[in-house]
Amino acid sequence: MFLLALLDCLKAKLHSALGAVIRSANAIKKGEWSFCIAYVNGKTPAGAAVMYMNKGTASLTFAAVLPEYRGRGIHQALIRRRLDQASRSGCTLAVGQAAYVSASARNMERSGMKLGYTRATWTSM
Repeated sequence: MFLLALLDCLKAKLHSALGAVIRSANAIKKGEWSFCIAYVNGKTPAGAAVMYMNKGTASLTFAAVLPEYRGRGIHQALIRRRLDQASRSGCTLAVGQAAYVSASARNMERSGMKLGYTRATWTSM
């Protein structure tokens, strides 16, 4: 009985995961998601970034640079690349998130973005 319940649970999770993959693939086909990879010397991947665009708004949803390539302007280049693409695609607003006073926040400001608001996260002891 336990194995049947477990199998049903796994089937449901697999079905849900496949649905998410199909929805994501459809969104990619519609051009709403954009993926960038930054290369050093034209051949070594050093960073990656993701952007989502919908109804004139671009969301810089993810960016990362490998530790050994940080401090070379790669993150800022990824931000600028996505902002340029958003503008060419007709977006009139671009948003992103970064930890307060972080290197990512500084790179966003250097790229022309302005602080919209700050958010506090509260925890209990």
